[in-house]
Amino acid sequence: MESKREDIENRKYTPSLRVRAARLISAILKRILPRNTWGDFTFGLCVFRYSQGRFPQVISPRGYSDLLFKMRTDGTLLDPLRQFVSDKEFVKHFVGAVVGWEHTVKTYKVLHSPNEVDDLELERLPCVLKPTHACGPVMFITEDEPILDREQLKSWFKIDYYKESREINYKYLRPKVIVEEFFSEDGQTVPSDYKVFCFNGIPKFIQVDSDRYSGHYQHFYDLAWNRLKFTAGFFARPKDDPKPQMLDDMLDIAAQLSRPFPFVRVDMYSTETEVKVGELTNCPHGSVRKLDPPETEYLLGGYFGDNR
Repeated sequence: MESKREDIENRKYTPSLRVRAARLISAILKRILPRNTWGDFTFGLCVFRYSQGRFPQVISPRGYSDLLFKMRTDGTLLDPLRQFVSDKEFVKHFVGAVVGWEHTVKTYKVLHSPNEVDDLELERLPCVLKPTHACGPVMFITEDEPILDREQLKSWFKIDYYKESREINYKYLRPKVIVEEFFSEDGQTVPSDYKVFCFNGIPKFIQVDSDRYSGHYQHFYDLAWNRLKFTAGFFARPKDDPKPQMLDDMLDIAAQLSRPFPFVRVDMYSTETEVKVGELTNCPHGSVRKLDPPETEYLLGGYFGDNR
């Protein structure tokens, strides 16, 4: 089995000049803007402008990204339940209470401080480690590659994802590292991510991310598994993803979990016989992922309905 760690390390990526410039501007803004409502709004506004090539509609927004920006900056993300489900440990309690613990990824251990990292023993392989208070970092540990990068794990406790993103639902989360099962069909291959976009408790469309650590392809489908003709910044390939056998169960689970929220994305994994919820995403990509073609903005924005 090819190591998942090796997949990540062997990926060669050279950021473009535009991306490097964006990172530099972002780093400067994060240092000079105050950590308050005004600073968060200004940071989000600048990142949106640079990523989308336009400013968001802040008065009577109708586009999908504009409505997400409104949600990001109007205090919606401070809702206690939204903050609770932003934590990758706590969200499992919400999922377990609503649809059953059988639909959660098994937790092996939760580390609450860097001091616990030195004593960490992984008794079940393969497994996955990730910070509960941030998005992005992940570590796969397999039987072929059982080496644990303890220094990297310790560094995760220093991540302040609110400072990095100015998404306020992360501001008060306590730093932790979770160790959980590696859930996949064969126990070896990184599974596809199925992300169900729900509006007012109703699933509307599905995003599928595959080969995330070797190429990262992304496609969108309606609820009948017809391919939707828009993209959001990642590669697409001509061949469709196979329709999940548990699709109806996935949609039912997503509907139940999304009922308390005017908008939320339910991220899950599926095999031929099981569905597991990975997390709930309040504001995908912080509202700045550009959709193509542009008219997709108003198609998806219409799903918000009367809650715009």
